[in-house]
Amino acid sequence: MTNHRHKLHQPASASRRHSRGTGRAVLLIIGICLFGIICIAGLVYVRAAQSTRKTDDAVRGFRLALAGARAAHADTYAPHPLERAAQLWDSTMTAWRNENRKWAIFRNFDAVREIAAAGVRIADSAENSVAQARDSLKNHAFIRMTALHEEVSRIRRDYNDVPMGRAMRVMLASGEMLLSECRSAFDRGEFALAAAKADKAFRLCTTVGSHTSSMVEEYLRSLPQWDAWVRETIAWTKQKKAPAVIVVKMDRVCRVYNNGRMVSEFAIELGPNWMRTKCRQGDDATPEGRYSIIARRSGNQTKYGWALVINYPNDEDRRRFVLGKRRGEIDASARIGGAVEIHGGGGRSSDWTDGCVALVNDDMQALYRMASVGTPVTIVGAYSKEPVLR
Repeated sequence: MTNHRHKLHQPASASRRHSRGTGRAVLLIIGICLFGIICIAGLVYVRAAQSTRKTDDAVRGFRLALAGARAAHADTYAPHPLERAAQLWDSTMTAWRNENRKWAIFRNFDAVREIAAAGVRIADSAENSVAQARDSLKNHAFIRMTALHEEVSRIRRDYNDVPMGRAMRVMLASGEMLLSECRSAFDRGEFALAAAKADKAFRLCTTVGSHTSSMVEEYLRSLPQWDAWVRETIAWTKQKKAPAVIVVKMDRVCRVYNNGRMVSEFAIELGPNWMRTKCRQGDDATPEGRYSIIARRSGNQTKYGWALVINYPNDEDRRRFVLGKRRGEIDASARIGGAVEIHGGGGRSSDWTDGCVALVNDDMQALYRMASVGTPVTIVGAYSKEPVLR
């Protein structure tokens, strides 16, 4: 009976042993799986950490390269590549933030590092080009300043007395002020600023020079006619053995000729618009033409001490006045004016008269003694060469 029970219990014991073996196998498999998962997770973590570190290094390098370019003043001397580098920096930050929002196993910083590397190259290029750009701007500013100084000197020398108009004088003054600012910036080593101011000043001053040159060139178109008037007037003095007055506006002189030769010369001042053709009363222009003295005034007869009145307007002046009104060039209500004189009160170092010719009082007194009613007065803009009469 005992053996029989032992045999009956034997299968149950084997089943338990089998169950225990199966459990151990399952646990082993689970352990292996967990170990594998841990290894894989660790590998993923290590790789993610390495990628993050590489990305951090790339971004840090980009930041340093951008800071170096800015410290070298690439914003002034290489603005376009620096601007491109700054745009790539924004793209790097956007891509970096987008990847960091993902789970670590799904992050891929390759694009971030590529953008950062491109940004470093451009930032370094901007920094490296600063020295070349700075030298180029330095040379450009120096050349511009030299040319500008010569242009301003030429304008002041050749056209100081030319009535270029208020707008042109303001432009010239602005150009000279910019030239001064340009020199200061150059001395401080701010070559980009110096070059910019020099360019602007050069444009202003060359505009003034071009405008004034054109105005003088147009004015001198009458030179052949003026030459003829001067020759005829000097020839008249030789034929009549009598004095004549020749006013040369561009030379600022009043010359007295007698018997074909110049006997006296006086400095003069004119109306502010002396280069303009006199058309009407109040235009402040000194007329050009062939006139004669019609009255002599002195003492209380004139506020300038001595005065010689010429016969402006003459027939040619009247014809031009009528034609100008007909063409609409002169206002219908305008008057032709008159009472143009050679008088005293000069010496103001500027053109200030209403269209008359002014001498300092001592010179005017001397001229007054030489001239009489009927003495010819020829007023010209210029003449090319004093005639030699035989």
